[in-house]
Amino acid sequence: MSGTAPEALTLDGVTMRFGGILAVRDVTATVNAGQRWAVIGPNGAGKTTLFRIIAGEQTPTRGRIALFGRDVTRQSASRRARDGLGRTYQVTNVFLGLTVRENVAIAVNARRRGRLRTWWPVRYSGPVGEEVDHTLDRVGLLRRRTAPARELSHGEQRQLELALALAGSPRLLLLDEPAAGLSAAERAMMRTLIDSLPRDTTLVLIEHDMTLALDLVDTVMCMDNGAPIATGTPDEIRDNEQVQAVYLKSD
Repeated sequence: MSGTAPEALTLDGVTMRFGGILAVRDVTATVNAGQRWAVIGPNGAGKTTLFRIIAGEQTPTRGRIALFGRDVTRQSASRRARDGLGRTYQVTNVFLGLTVRENVAIAVNARRRGRLRTWWPVRYSGPVGEEVDHTLDRVGLLRRRTAPARELSHGEQRQLELALALAGSPRLLLLDEPAAGLSAAERAMMRTLIDSLPRDTTLVLIEHDMTLALDLVDTVMCMDNGAPIATGTPDEIRDNEQVQAVYLKSD
């Protein structure tokens, strides 16, 4: 329909089977460009498997995935990243032996050159250095840029991982439990960082903390046993009896 936002992510009957186990069952959803979505549900609901499928780390048994109107169902994770898909993980995934600035510089250089070659010298001067420092400033780590990543607190490592994802200039960003393992103060910081992301970056996040997730997004999809059971606004999901039953059951 004229005037509607283009589709950033389309899932059409996405299903993932591992032997006799259906980890993801017939997921159909459309995320328009600029929207913010959360995927919630109890442990084992299929959330992380769905993220891996979207990111290209696993190929679905059945169904179709499109990014910005192009079918990517059989495309690799690296190709999807080049096409504008960014990703963070439940477990922090940074280069612990490098400095904070070196971590982000690798991500910036990789995007600019199109493919990462580990023997390239990491460049910091000119536009690359400016972009690295700008990215670190966005996530609150500019003052820590010379520190080895292994010396960062857990919360700061999560901030650095977000910086690595942002350094790729993603059009669609997947955040996998960004507040996992954080203290109350660190969770507040992460919430502020996510909320401050540009609205033209489409965002889909998994978060086990339903209160945090619903505070950050426009649309929520709740999963249970691999399948969506409800999709709606945060208020609609809060009031949904089936969602409440699933979370009570998981306590």
